[in-house]
Amino acid sequence: MKVLIMFLTLLTLLNVASPSVALTHTWPINAHIPSVPSIRRISSDPNYSFSLQSGYYEYFNVTTYEGQNITFTVTSSTEVNIYVMSSSQFSQFSSTGSSNYIFHALGTRVSGNVGPLSSGSYFLVVDNNVSGSTASVNLVYSVLPLIPFQAHSSPPAPIGIADYGVMNTTSGLKGYILNFDEVVGHVKINKIGAYNATPPSGINPYGASLQLNVVLQVNTPEGGYQYWLQDVLHMETNESMYYVEDNIWNFTSYPSTLSNSSVKGRGAVYNVASSSSLQYYYAYGSPLYPYHLPLSTDLLIKEEVVPNGVVVSFGYYNGTLYWYDNATISAPGVTSAYMMVSGFNYTGNGYTYYDAELVFGGDANGEFTYFTSMNSTLSLSYHLLNGSWTVPPELYGFGADTEEAADNLATVLVNGVPTVEIGRENFFSPLQVINTPMIVNAQMTPIRTEAGLPVLLNLTASEVGGVVPLTYLVYLDGSPVQSYTVYNNTFNVELNLGILPTGTHQLTLVVRSASGQEVIKTFQFTVSSEPQVHISSPIKVLDLGQQLQLSVQASGGTPPYTLELYINGVKEGQVEPGSVTLNFSSPGTYDIYVNLTDSSGYTVSSNVIQVQVNPDPTLLLSLSKAELDLKQGDILSLQAQGGTPPYTLSLTVNGTSEPVKLGENQLNFSSPGTYLIQVTLVDSSGFKVTRQISVTVNPDPTVNLSASSPVLDANQVLDLLVHAEGGTTPYNLTFYINGVQYPANQGVNAFNVTQPGTYDIYVNLTDSSGYTVSSNVIQVQVNPDPTLTLRYNGTVTDVGVPIVISAVSNYGTPPYHLLWDVNGETLQGQGVTLGSSPGTYDLTVFLTDSRNYTVSATLKVQVNPDPSLHLGLNQSSNNLLYTGNVLDVNASVQGGTPPYTYTWILDDREMGTTSNPQYQLTLTPGNHNLTVVVTDHLGLRAEYSTQVSASYNYLVVLSPVVVIVGAVLVVLLRRRT
Repeated sequence: MKVLIMFLTLLTLLNVASPSVALTHTWPINAHIPSVPSIRRISSDPNYSFSLQSGYYEYFNVTTYEGQNITFTVTSSTEVNIYVMSSSQFSQFSSTGSSNYIFHALGTRVSGNVGPLSSGSYFLVVDNNVSGSTASVNLVYSVLPLIPFQAHSSPPAPIGIADYGVMNTTSGLKGYILNFDEVVGHVKINKIGAYNATPPSGINPYGASLQLNVVLQVNTPEGGYQYWLQDVLHMETNESMYYVEDNIWNFTSYPSTLSNSSVKGRGAVYNVASSSSLQYYYAYGSPLYPYHLPLSTDLLIKEEVVPNGVVVSFGYYNGTLYWYDNATISAPGVTSAYMMVSGFNYTGNGYTYYDAELVFGGDANGEFTYFTSMNSTLSLSYHLLNGSWTVPPELYGFGADTEEAADNLATVLVNGVPTVEIGRENFFSPLQVINTPMIVNAQMTPIRTEAGLPVLLNLTASEVGGVVPLTYLVYLDGSPVQSYTVYNNTFNVELNLGILPTGTHQLTLVVRSASGQEVIKTFQFTVSSEPQVHISSPIKVLDLGQQLQLSVQASGGTPPYTLELYINGVKEGQVEPGSVTLNFSSPGTYDIYVNLTDSSGYTVSSNVIQVQVNPDPTLLLSLSKAELDLKQGDILSLQAQGGTPPYTLSLTVNGTSEPVKLGENQLNFSSPGTYLIQVTLVDSSGFKVTRQISVTVNPDPTVNLSASSPVLDANQVLDLLVHAEGGTTPYNLTFYINGVQYPANQGVNAFNVTQPGTYDIYVNLTDSSGYTVSSNVIQVQVNPDPTLTLRYNGTVTDVGVPIVISAVSNYGTPPYHLLWDVNGETLQGQGVTLGSSPGTYDLTVFLTDSRNYTVSATLKVQVNPDPSLHLGLNQSSNNLLYTGNVLDVNASVQGGTPPYTYTWILDDREMGTTSNPQYQLTLTPGNHNLTVVVTDHLGLRAEYSTQVSASYNYLVVLSPVVVIVGAVLVVLLRRRT
């Protein structure tokens, strides 16, 4: 053996109660090397690939122990026959080409699990005698459960107790699997001594170890991984010192591979030479502590899944529990992990068992040692994944997976307790436990015991004194029905015994321990008659709005009952026996039944009744007119749908029955009023629907026409007033004027009449029911528009000369009314006279006839004041002899009415009459009297007199004398006749 020795200085990690002093000690990191046989006494499943010509067969010899199975998988490119034969059967087959067999199958992929078999030699045969072509074959097979006795046949070997997942029974080997998350190895060392004169390098000659070894199974989406976990108690027997150490190995493949990134804890990853390669392992250890005998202690290993990994905790208990190392194994995506004992598999490296070992051996690094003294008791406990604790069903006195070994130890049972002593181990049988009486308490409780329904029973049991696993065999009326294997001393199961006939039945429970002890318990129960349920209904066809009365009758079974109503397969709820009222939400065909479950859980279904639910009948009523006139008739239309034909119809009009039918019905009314029409439909299922509609019958319409005035002027608006009663509003009016049609609306209607004349007018009224009536005829006289003419004797006058103005009217509609506006002053009468005061007069005359038609005329009148005269004189000479003999006279007139005429008088002699206000006179020397008379257009006169003189070069002095002559003109106004 090659040994790797490393030295590290560690501080004290554990406060162990037993040592009197805590020592700082340099200790070796040791590899507790897994066993790697040079010639594999343990092998992985054989795997063969070969070509097999048509007409040839290939065979494989397989040796089994009592109770083992041969499992295999064959894949082939063509169909082949697969056989499992005993030695005698194969001998006949090889001689004759045919034989009986234990197993046979034909195909291109065949899997089998044949057994359990008696110990002996068997043959697995592949025969290519079907396809006629060469077959490419692959074969994988194994013999299960595994055989612990192949681990060792003689010392040296690790000695103590081991659980291989394989039981030795009277019927042969039986495999089992245990998964657990914690294991505890219990030990009491009464005496121990060891010596090896030639230990591996760095190993104490007096050293020995007690190892707790298990396999950890880690499952991920990428596959499964196996890790070998070791919790080791190292003892230096010559100095009574100890320390604890853990190891983790990768058993997923061979050689082992680990790294400081894949396992992280308080320790580190190391390597050791093994066979032809390096193997890697994780290790961590505690300081040394003294011990005293007897030494009672526990070694503990537990695991827990964390995100992307598994934490493995290593512990030690000597009165106080210490978890001295927590190592995390990296496992991305881990789905589950557990420690495992299995009699059906090797780990991934192909040769190590899925076992649990608590064994003594050399100190480390694969040492075989000789024990000078030994007396220790050992036991194992598992914490199962369901939370319960159990012990191994079968123990063997030797381990298989560790290389450290003992030369002279044996495990025996002392009072049923595995005890390690000096001796030679028996490698060909398990430890035989001394039987103690097995006591079983069992109880059977009926859950459901009715005919026609699977019988359910609850079976519980507790056991004391047996060796696990325990097998519970259940028999019904002497025939086996079920078996269970448990690894603790309690049992609870619900049995489904299927449908049994009525009457009394016997249930037998046989409890059998792993050591073969057996206890029998017997129970009786009675299967009662099955319940019955029946439903019925008096009708099978109904309308949606109707209710279905369902009768439910239940009997038999075990009351009380639970009744569940199903409609078209959908559970609607619970009902009670008796009458049940059902309402339906939509038309259709409904299958109705009831499920009855009695108090024991028995369920039966009733008969099925089918109900046709028609849509509720609908009745549509309509009238051609909802409002009409008395002389008109109405049409009542009836339409019916849905329901269950044929229909029965009835009609009442204000409570009076009338004949009616589907379709159109003529209605006539004798008097005005509001009529309630009610129609009732009853279909053949008795569903009734009633609809009502009302109609208003109005009296026939009347219309009367009147005008605002029978006489009016042209271009005036004619207002017509229509008065209508009765009939059906609204009305439509059409006017006719001298036969010409004019549309209009009810009320005051205005027409602009432009042409004089006589008009005959009437109106036609049509109400909303279509009834038409004509009004009275009225006659309207349209006169020409009135005219206004003013008559007057002038528009310009002088004060005191009156202007008489009168109005003359024609046409229009007498009598007339005159209104005079003179400079804003309103006067009435047939005429006005102006001229008393000077000024300008604006005059407007308004004439309004009896139709209020108004015309007007305007006139402007000027009344001047009386004329007055002023003279301007200018004398000159045209002769040197005279002074002022030429007189120029310039007359200036104010007032009066132009044009003016001027009369020139000198010395009472009229000199001339002109229209020019300028005049020249020639004077003779002397004094002269000058008079000028001005006459205006209306004959009013003004006179101006003065004296003038001429001399022989003398100054002439004028002294005027004015004489005013007034003329009065009286104008008489005469009324126009």
